[in-house]
Amino acid sequence: MPMIPRDQIPEAVHKDLERRVLAGARKLDSELPGWERKIDLSQLELRDCQLCVLGQLFNTKAEESGYASGYTYGLDTLMIELAASDEENEFGAITCESEQLAFESMGYNLENGYIMNSEEYDLLNEKWTQFIKDRFDNGLLSDER
Repeated sequence: MPMIPRDQIPEAVHKDLERRVLAGARKLDSELPGWERKIDLSQLELRDCQLCVLGQLFNTKAEESGYASGYTYGLDTLMIELAASDEENEFGAITCESEQLAFESMGYNLENGYIMNSEEYDLLNEKWTQFIKDRFDNGLLSDER
């Protein structure tokens, strides 16, 4: 599929990604208060299972537990369920409809409805970065409420 130029990404996509980030942040707020303090925004990269939000939060535990990444450990820890019929694809990644729904609904990844190109990932990175900066700027960190 062709890449969508940044200035042509519809406003609806911006709003959808903001909604997804908010849902993911709420899950983290309830399960891991203070999570925002553990994210290195200069390293945040949603394309990378070690540098994404869940990767940064759970990499150490993942390594200790034999998981491939903090991302997958985080999904398990947060009990973002995958279907019993999940299968690994040729790259060793779990693929199933429920995984896609969980990932997309919480803004931890891009799946259904997105081309998953660099522009969209850049936008998702920006949405998470802005959300976390806003929390700091407004004194609304999840462990201070």
